[in-house]
Amino acid sequence: MLKKISFFFLLIFITAENIMAQDLNPDNTQRDSSEFLMKKFSDGVNFYANGNEPFWNLDISMNRFLKFKELEGLEINLGAVKGEKAMDANVTRYAQQTDKGFFSVTLSQQECFDDMSGEKFDYRVIVELNNPGDAGYRKFEGCGNYVPDFRLNRTWILKQIGKEVVILSDYSNGAPELTFDIGKDRFSGSGGCNRITGSVTNEYNYLRFGKIASTMMMCPGIEKETEFMNMLEKVLSYEMTGNQLILAGPDELTLIFTDQTPEASDRSDEFADSYNLNNTWVLEKINGSFAQEKNYMKGLPEIEIDVKDMTVKGNGGCNNISCSFIADKENIKFGPVAATRMACPGNYESDFLSALGNANTYKIENNRLYLIQDGTTLVVLKKID
Repeated sequence: MLKKISFFFLLIFITAENIMAQDLNPDNTQRDSSEFLMKKFSDGVNFYANGNEPFWNLDISMNRFLKFKELEGLEINLGAVKGEKAMDANVTRYAQQTDKGFFSVTLSQQECFDDMSGEKFDYRVIVELNNPGDAGYRKFEGCGNYVPDFRLNRTWILKQIGKEVVILSDYSNGAPELTFDIGKDRFSGSGGCNRITGSVTNEYNYLRFGKIASTMMMCPGIEKETEFMNMLEKVLSYEMTGNQLILAGPDELTLIFTDQTPEASDRSDEFADSYNLNNTWVLEKINGSFAQEKNYMKGLPEIEIDVKDMTVKGNGGCNNISCSFIADKENIKFGPVAATRMACPGNYESDFLSALGNANTYKIENNRLYLIQDGTTLVVLKKID
């Protein structure tokens, strides 16, 4: 009988711990989902981590904020904190004096497994409050990862190598190009003659190409492709400005790309739909029913999607709205929607804005944009000619 009672209380304790962990981090079991990562990216998070016993989580936005939260109530929110990198290893330490004591976070690149979910991470994370030996010293251990930069998920055309502008006639099959699937750490493209593919590692401001596989065609001027491939393998960092991507390596090596034009609606590659988003769309259906113009103070909701700037603007049927978004060939996530504050009758506009915020996938068929949440179509918008 005593054993049964002990087992009963142990079961309650474990269940309570699991519930508390979910409250602190409801996405605990979906760390590798594209939706989770896209949400982190939309929130401006560059690195995230979590740990157990006690449960805690950490979000770092480089040059903006560092936020730590622990289940037992400890919260530390800092502004921009500059990390100090070790000279001989991929280790970064953030430290700052706070009103709760001296606070530090150390990120060390090494294989790390969540001891509850079994999920694999690339970084081991140690968080410390005060110094070892102090009366108020606390230490938290866990795992973390960098958030992919989903802005890279476009097709990029090479325009410049160093200070030399690319001449198309130098390449048999057009200028070299790269298409990223950054959530899967992959890329594909062309070297100007052969098709290429391979792995890519992306961390904050860091981009490194793995071993590149290539078809084996021989083309006139193949040395130009060889030059491009050799430079690609030396890339260490990147910068994005508008529709321009700059890849940089040692010795001031630079490769400058521009993104594919949104007008290329007849493209057949796997990312074509993300460029076809670049249109003005008006609401046709919401929650399975046709939208009625009479229900909206200023006519049917209408949005203009700009793929180059990754922004949305328009109106919700009453107020003017705007937001950012991220998307790949099938996933989409709209950022927090900013709206003017005009009072509007009914809930029609709020229902539309809620649908935008909840959508996580999309498809485009017959000049219509379907915004979908977990397989359920929330809204259908029709392209304006």
